[in-house]
Amino acid sequence: MINYNLFKKVIELLKSYFLGIGLIIIVVMVIILPLDFIVTRYLHFESIVGLIHQTQNRYDNYPIYLTVFIGPFIEEILFRLGLVVNKKNISIFLSILVHEILRRSFIKLDFQNVLYFYIIVLTVISFILAWTYLTPQIINSIQKKKKWLIVFSIISFGLLHITNIKIIHPELILFYPFFVLPQSIMGYFITNLRLKNGFFWGLLLHSLFNFIAIVL
Repeated sequence: MINYNLFKKVIELLKSYFLGIGLIIIVVMVIILPLDFIVTRYLHFESIVGLIHQTQNRYDNYPIYLTVFIGPFIEEILFRLGLVVNKKNISIFLSILVHEILRRSFIKLDFQNVLYFYIIVLTVISFILAWTYLTPQIINSIQKKKKWLIVFSIISFGLLHITNIKIIHPELILFYPFFVLPQSIMGYFITNLRLKNGFFWGLLLHSLFNFIAIVL
């Protein structure tokens, strides 16, 4: 017999995926490409779309598991795990946040670097400290701000991808948020699915979005 609940979740996953892709295509055609035309034709800067593609082409050299599985897994912990507010999720979020700040600051993607051992140690210590000092009062306080956390998660997830623009010009700072609208749209659909069906389904949708980006 077909597991109806699982079938329903798969349908919701595919629906979110195709709705997200469709909306992204509309945003690219109606907003991003016209803005890029203005930036190049009238403001005389390099194509922002072209600069994003240059960064994305660099990811082609990465193993597929990094961009389709490991990357989305870490981002889901950082941006959406804590949206279900409890002691475990917040502790994991804080420890992985420490891990990513240290890793990106000192060793980038070089996991064989001896410094990575100390980063792992500090990550574990961060989890223990968070687990020890996160009181029920703190958790309840975070829970009361959940709606704002959801909004912040979606917006910050999109804005983070401004780093995909190879060269940043301060003069164009007001334009850049429009060029990461696709990531904000992804963030909306992933967040909705994560809250509705669980962390795994949000991660799976994130991986699907990344996979199509690599293929194209």
